[in-house]
Amino acid sequence: MKKTSGAPDAEVFHRAMVEDRIVMTNNADDFRQLCLPHPLHSSVAFILDAVGRARQLFLGEVLAKPIAAAPAINGYVFQIDRKGTVRTIKWPATCLVASFR
Repeated sequence: MKKTSGAPDAEVFHRAMVEDRIVMTNNADDFRQLCLPHPLHSSVAFILDAVGRARQLFLGEVLAKPIAAAPAINGYVFQIDRKGTVRTIKWPATCLVASFR
């Protein structure tokens, strides 16, 4: 995948869908909106409420393990909170923003 740092969110999401890749981000609010019209997106992984870059990287590594072990990822959202609790959510059946908080 080409470098996406600094690219608009919609471009990052579109490129991930085209290349069948997962987007891992702490920008949950914007990417939730991008996912809504695409129930069969490749997948998105949200790092919720991380404090600092080092913590984001650590949580990203923790989150990568259940993603790799999942029998299917298309159409799912994975999220991890500050404590390291991972949730796997079928999209869009549970797409209400409140379900992510």
